[in-house]
Amino acid sequence: MSPKDFYYHDAQRMKNCENALQHGCTFVRDSGGAYDMVSQLIEEIEGERLMGPKIMPSYEVLSLPGGMWDINKIVNNLAPMIFGGKVLNFLVEKDAISSHIKKMKSLGSKSIKVYLEEKPIYGGKRDTTYNMYTDEQVKYIRELVNEEDLLLESHAMFINGARKAIKER
Repeated sequence: MSPKDFYYHDAQRMKNCENALQHGCTFVRDSGGAYDMVSQLIEEIEGERLMGPKIMPSYEVLSLPGGMWDINKIVNNLAPMIFGGKVLNFLVEKDAISSHIKKMKSLGSKSIKVYLEEKPIYGGKRDTTYNMYTDEQVKYIRELVNEEDLLLESHAMFINGARKAIKER
């Protein structure tokens, strides 16, 4: 059995596509899915081997070391096996962020997703806080995304992250 067989279940994939179309959904946005899994689904739909909605992918998400979903080295290394490929990048350096954005565009991404979470959504202690991109880093990411003619999306459930996401340029 290949690694793709581990996570890519035909029956569920077909059922999800069927449900989307039956309910009038002809377009969906992937917001942080593993490239291997999502690109294979896109290829099958566009190749007319599977009926399903048009998919606008973002693929891998940006977060900071110590940020949202940076759990520990073991879990971080297991995550690609659980999710069917890499879904997170813990990047700080401008060059690494720029390379990531260019790579995602070359893979067909239509948007770049950034985690702007300061508190745990699930569990955690009240005083737990995550590292979050600064206003300057978010501005830099936004400028790169604009240069590449992509959309910028964020995961921001709390006010500080939401403010960073919508702050004027």
